[in-house]
Amino acid sequence: MRRYLEAVFGNRENCRALGESIEKAALSHALLIEGDVGSGKRTLAKELAKALLCEERSNKNAPLPCCSCRACYLVENGLAPDVHYISRGDRATLGVDAVREMIKDTAMAATEFDARIYIFEDAHTMTAGAQNALLKIMEEPPAGVTLILLTESADSMLSTIRSRARLVRMQRFTKEEIKSYIAGHKPELLSCYGTKNEDSEGLLMLACGSIGEAVRLLSPESAVAAKSERESAIAVLSSLSQKSFSALYKAISALPQKREEFKSALLLLQGAVCDLIVAMRAEEPPFTFFPSKDAIPDQLTAFRITTLFAFHDAIEETLAELDRNANLQMTVTMLTARLRNAQKER
Repeated sequence: MRRYLEAVFGNRENCRALGESIEKAALSHALLIEGDVGSGKRTLAKELAKALLCEERSNKNAPLPCCSCRACYLVENGLAPDVHYISRGDRATLGVDAVREMIKDTAMAATEFDARIYIFEDAHTMTAGAQNALLKIMEEPPAGVTLILLTESADSMLSTIRSRARLVRMQRFTKEEIKSYIAGHKPELLSCYGTKNEDSEGLLMLACGSIGEAVRLLSPESAVAAKSERESAIAVLSSLSQKSFSALYKAISALPQKREEFKSALLLLQGAVCDLIVAMRAEEPPFTFFPSKDAIPDQLTAFRITTLFAFHDAIEETLAELDRNANLQMTVTMLTARLRNAQKER
């Protein structure tokens, strides 16, 4: 059986289906690849570009891409003149001007190959105007042009864009799969933890199924910050077990005081609460914060499940207020009061 897109970790069903489409010259002119940061969607886009231009794509005895021909070499090293990456750069959004420039380029003849590929990075940041401009070329694509849109969320794209593109969802990996990948490709990231691996297990949980995020979290600089964030979340829950308003306020005030970082800290705290809930309901629960039941501190096992649900709701309400641009210092006070009241009422 022919091997397809081998540089992509996992995602074998996606790779097989896409590879066979290229082999049959039946790949959609527009692909929408959805995946979290670090999910491998950029690797997949590059492998697709190599496969589309590969000199051995019609040779079923060679892998696709072959990674040995001149075309594969040029794409791999960013030298292929007919593969274009369209990025927002240091801007918050990808605007209409970038799309208009791309459309002008499609009117020109291919430089070297019989196909031209346009890879839109961070397509979820495209403005409505940019997406509408792109829609025109998606409706009447020039011959040999393939559009690859990389997005963290397909729902962020206009429905008219989604309906005209083939959606590819990147796989989320289990903690064990991520650990296996890192052990084989970047073993130095795990070796520093030695045999005591509780810290590394916790960091792998925070990766939420993303290999790229796991690599980032396990790097020395990020690992220190991520460990501190986990300890802060546990400190908030521990202060709740003490039933002290002042201790709780102190623990919440110790969370990051920038809005987006505070929201991230609350989501992490909410994940810990969810783990405490499922730990009461399942023998082998699918944890997202704690590596295992044994890793849950003893003082956090005494909460009643109704109290934990109330904690979850209090955090959810606070997150909604932050989305409405509530005052951050007032939010800290209100969250403290909500959590304390949730505990006293149950």
